[in-house]
Amino acid sequence: MAVAGWLAILLPPLIFTIGACNVPPAPLVMLKKVMMKYLGLLLMLGMVCAGCNKNYDLSKNKVEIYLLESFSTALNPASPYALSITDARLEKKPLVANDDIEYYEQAHYLFKLRKNIKPLIKDFSRDRGFAVTVNNETVYYGVFHPAFLSSLTFGVATIDPFALTTESSVTVQYLNYDNNVQLAQLDKRNDPRILDALSATGRLR
Repeated sequence: MAVAGWLAILLPPLIFTIGACNVPPAPLVMLKKVMMKYLGLLLMLGMVCAGCNKNYDLSKNKVEIYLLESFSTALNPASPYALSITDARLEKKPLVANDDIEYYEQAHYLFKLRKNIKPLIKDFSRDRGFAVTVNNETVYYGVFHPAFLSSLTFGVATIDPFALTTESSVTVQYLNYDNNVQLAQLDKRNDPRILDALSATGRLR
């Protein structure tokens, strides 16, 4: 029950008792002190409960990035030559855990992190993949694509382990050309499930 609810139940009888009784000044002062301590305990209880609710929200709104232990790719031979990832198997532990994400900038598709993942992915290329998940459900897959590669990747998200990964952030890219509708539909970086989970935990920018 909220603190306001407890106060509504407990304070009226206490106030009535004080007003109805002919209490001498000294005991009245003591009674007021006791009442203030009582109110302080109720407020502390409310703060503890609010903290519990926040932790509950965090546990129910997990956004994480996993490396793929194995996966297959297929390239659509027709325009827009979109790549797709199939038979993906995620590693058991996330590369970026929920608690590692400080916030997410949706306009730049940037995850601000509390850990440095750059040393872990610095040698990755297109043969390594990743998945972004919400509450252990995969929202989208991607591959690592260093900027020095001459090839382009369409249809899946990419992470550049050099140019757009810093000691405290990682940016997820996605290529489109000529505002292609099919490619735009495959872009899940700002999927509502991701944004809703981050917003619910105060980490959406």
